[in-house]
Amino acid sequence: MSRERYFAESPMNWFRPGPDSRYSPYHWSEMKQQAQYAARLVLEGCGDLHNPYIGIVGFGFGRDTAILLDAFRSESKHHIVSVIGLDINPSRFPQAKREIGEAQFRESVRPLVASMNHVPFVADSLDATVCLETMVHADDPHATLTELLRITKPGGLTIVNLGLTQGRIRTALLVVKIEGLMRSAVRVKERIQHTSERYANRMSLYTPLQIQDIIARNHGVELLEQRSFLRGMAAFIVLRKKIPC
Repeated sequence: MSRERYFAESPMNWFRPGPDSRYSPYHWSEMKQQAQYAARLVLEGCGDLHNPYIGIVGFGFGRDTAILLDAFRSESKHHIVSVIGLDINPSRFPQAKREIGEAQFRESVRPLVASMNHVPFVADSLDATVCLETMVHADDPHATLTELLRITKPGGLTIVNLGLTQGRIRTALLVVKIEGLMRSAVRVKERIQHTSERYANRMSLYTPLQIQDIIARNHGVELLEQRSFLRGMAAFIVLRKKIPC
């Protein structure tokens, strides 16, 4: 089973915050910081535009979109932005509406059910594209990044993150440090009990060289910034699509 099909069928209850979450408060804080930083970069790049169109790929439960809309509402010149919230599974949209607020959702968000590998937009449609906590689940990260760049306008930002591996032992120790022993033990138990492809092949981690290769294989793009989060386990990447000469 492909990862895309898995997430099209999964309600992703394991990705909801709360006391029973599989992620630690530190992990949630780091994800929030990445979303806040992405919102600031998008605001800097698009804040002077009247009603910029921003793609949130991996819309999920709407947390990243809520942060982006708050930033535009409080700091942008025009206070107006349109978000295309793309996700392969629409079961998360009701929770996203509650997270964002129904009025703001109706005014600023267009939810769209589609694959991140085949977005139903013509090329150069969006002023910026943000894809956080999602490309780690891509069957082919190069193909996904190529599609995200295709739909972004020349001069626009494409912001993604990918999971970094630091070797099996060090990565395992970091997971315990970040999530705590009990949450890490639950993950190990899940992997033992669910040995099928449906569960085990849910995400990938990449070496720094593999990430460089994923970026380099996309021509016509400029790497503006790469920084790490989650004690070096997440690579946050900011790309700009070059304007043709």
